[in-house]
Amino acid sequence: HWMHLPAEPRTGLQLGNIGPLCAPAAGDAEAVTISQANTVYVSFENAQADALLAYNGLGTACPVEHIRIPEVGASAVSDCGLGNAMYETLELVDDTHLLCICESNGRGMLFDLDSRAPTRRFTYPLADGLQPTDAVRLRRGIGGVLILERKYLGRGYPLGQAMHIRVCHWTNAQISGADSDSAPRVLLELLPNVHRADNFEGIAALESEAGARIFLVSDDNFSSRQQTLLWELWLSYDPPPPSTPPRPLMPP
Repeated sequence: HWMHLPAEPRTGLQLGNIGPLCAPAAGDAEAVTISQANTVYVSFENAQADALLAYNGLGTACPVEHIRIPEVGASAVSDCGLGNAMYETLELVDDTHLLCICESNGRGMLFDLDSRAPTRRFTYPLADGLQPTDAVRLRRGIGGVLILERKYLGRGYPLGQAMHIRVCHWTNAQISGADSDSAPRVLLELLPNVHRADNFEGIAALESEAGARIFLVSDDNFSSRQQTLLWELWLSYDPPPPSTPPRPLMPP
């Protein structure tokens, strides 16, 4: 099912007393995740800004740490320009490592929060023109992360329906590089000729022993022809009977 979220008021988000994280035109913030120690990490897609910001002390005045990764900026800009050059996808995969993936070219890294340096660099396997836009860690059940992927299909479809959407499962072995051969497993696929899927860019999960409630949210780009949708789906952790082939996760 889905629901519309209120479109107004469109005000700048300010967290406690720290004010805006950066100048309005400098960052293009795309993703946020929080550690068990209540440290919040924010990633930016604009290569002119710091790649990551970190701050601690939710709702109170606190210093903001700028985490710059200088060797990433030049290579990212040369590959895909400033528009989508940096990290669209950001998620903690354990207590000390951030998973960061660029949208346009799939370049990514595991970033060690203790050493403040990348411990692994990789290219996320892009397929069929889809690009990663967000990820969420699964702490129970199948583990690993769910990667939200999106592809704009062009002007042959109404603007609010011109999206090919997938949710893929990336195992812990794939994240660490121990399994570098297998592709992410597709759990959900939304096609415009079947589903009225919009520009989904955010994913979150609420887990239980039996499975996870998966939430997808879309970006309307301030367009009257697009919608801000919130979809809830169910991912069961119970394996299907041996005689039953796995079925993709589909909206109710």
